Amino acid sequence: MVMAVVTHGVTMRLKIIKASVGRNHTVVVTDDNKSFSFGHNGHGQLGLGLIEKEIESSPLPCAVVGATDSVCGADFTVWLSSVKDSSILTAGLNQYGQLGQDADIQLTHYPKPRAIDASFKNTVVKVACGTNHTVAIDNKGFVYTWGFGGSGRLGHGAQNDEWKPRQLLFFEKHMVLRPNAIVSAGSASSACTSGGELYTWGKSMDTDDYSIHPKSVPDLSGWNIRCMASGDMHHIVGTDDTCISWGIGLNGQLGYGPNGPKSSSNPKKVDSLQGMPIRCVGCGNGLSLIVVDKAKFGRRLDQLETYNGDTLTEVQEQETEMASEEDHRGKAGGDLSIPELKPSRRGRGRPKKTESPASGAGSSGGGKRGKRGRP
Repeated sequence: MVMAVVTHGVTMRLKIIKASVGRNHTVVVTDDNKSFSFGHNGHGQLGLGLIEKEIESSPLPCAVVGATDSVCGADFTVWLSSVKDSSILTAGLNQYGQLGQDADIQLTHYPKPRAIDASFKNTVVKVACGTNHTVAIDNKGFVYTWGFGGSGRLGHGAQNDEWKPRQLLFFEKHMVLRPNAIVSAGSASSACTSGGELYTWGKSMDTDDYSIHPKSVPDLSGWNIRCMASGDMHHIVGTDDTCISWGIGLNGQLGYGPNGPKSSSNPKKVDSLQGMPIRCVGCGNGLSLIVVDKAKFGRRLDQLETYNGDTLTEVQEQETEMASEEDHRGKAGGDLSIPELKPSRRGRGRPKKTESPASGAGSSGGGKRGKRGRP
């Protein structure tokens, strides 16, 4: 994708290689390792070095050198950089410690990106942001989380907020992730892959159940997970030949169709995408995006719903039924049925911890900082 940027009266056309969207802001990275942002900057989340209440409607250069990736939380941004000792930088709202800056005062705003490399053993190579928390993996495969800790989304065995990146010891004890592992973070959950296994922690359903430690999803064991994303209590996984989703789907974000279930605690295939290798997935608040290779499946894609900006073409129910029948018989990619998962009972009965709005007075606990350390 090419983006036009006007700087000092000169229009430049830049190729975007990475893009991420927060609550009301967008940050992109170009192929020449520059980062630009636009949208709301009331917390300094655009990384411009200043805070403004006015909406920035045009892309502006972020104060980041050598940018290789950018990921947005609700009102904060994390950048990865090729610069030594500045491989990970953060800016924006630090209400729950989501910037990893270890600030002494809550609700501190950081409009200029600041490096937090000192908190890591090695160089950070991957990062994912939830609403108010962050997950990162370094080049040795160690996992770190920080920010808001409600419902166990940080995976440290408690619901405490973490104001500095804290290593997730579960994976050091059981296995060290490969640097190419996939990570994702949703509004109340986190997930990562390791050695063909998928692990999740936090809360994925609108119930009292949640997990304060990473737990494996056995029904996806052995699947070649190519991409993954987490949204507002839902997960999307892309594999070599299908798309799998689970969680809350009241807005259709699970992709099960108008007559499908509105939620699922178990991973379930998206029938209309059966047999299609998934290239990329993304989740937002009540929506999901899936990218497939049109060159290979152009005719199949023509049979799905299409929206051209004016009208919506209805799904052909017959095609959905055919996909389901083929799947049941083991055609179109083999037997891809998934056995049922038993919902976790861990976490039931623990006190709830909820996030206050970004403009609120602080995190849960009467505005005091979350307790540090282990319970």
